[in-house]
Amino acid sequence: MKKVLLLSLLVVGVGTAQADEPVGYRIAGDYVEGCACRLICPCDLSEDAASMKGCQATFVWHIDRGRYGDVGLDGLTMVGLILKPEKNVNASLGKMEWGLYLDEKADAQQRAALAAVFKAQFGNQFGTLRGPKFVPIAFGKKATDADGLADEYRVDIPDTLSLKNTVFKDEHGKRTVRLNSPGAMIPAQYYAKALHHTYRDDDWKVAWDFAGRQSFYGTFDYAR
Repeated sequence: MKKVLLLSLLVVGVGTAQADEPVGYRIAGDYVEGCACRLICPCDLSEDAASMKGCQATFVWHIDRGRYGDVGLDGLTMVGLILKPEKNVNASLGKMEWGLYLDEKADAQQRAALAAVFKAQFGNQFGTLRGPKFVPIAFGKKATDADGLADEYRVDIPDTLSLKNTVFKDEHGKRTVRLNSPGAMIPAQYYAKALHHTYRDDDWKVAWDFAGRQSFYGTFDYAR
């Protein structure tokens, strides 16, 4: 109870430098996504996920450079998940049930700042938000090119989440990309395949194994 109260007070303190003016933020870094959809994801076109019970997904934001007001957020990671299957994600905006995990490396001010940024940036996505839980989040990537894009991404939360993907390229080595999809988290979604994508949270009674399913990656840059 004391920890929850402390976090609430910090969110208020960090988020209200002036009562009538929202705190400015900017975060930029690597984005990774994995979902239940078969290749290619129908959610990208605002179509129903007709071949299955609905879409569940993992969204990962690894912040290379970030701040919320005067609070630095470099090197921290956020993981959001659609916990309950949704037939049409874009039609379900504001109604979905999400879960949130934040990097345990963050100090008290950074934790409050991450929670505030997440709600400001993505609060229109869900009707119910579980968490945040503060956990160790390992983020890695291999074979990074000059644009900062990699050939493999991996995200792990011990005993909870394991997501590893491999990217698609054409015969000339150019990355396969979809631009400006409705409701997308980033404007340029690069296609990948999840080599493994397992998730289990007994507290929230949700589990899945989406190996071989859709994955995306790219970079994000959000600001207010």
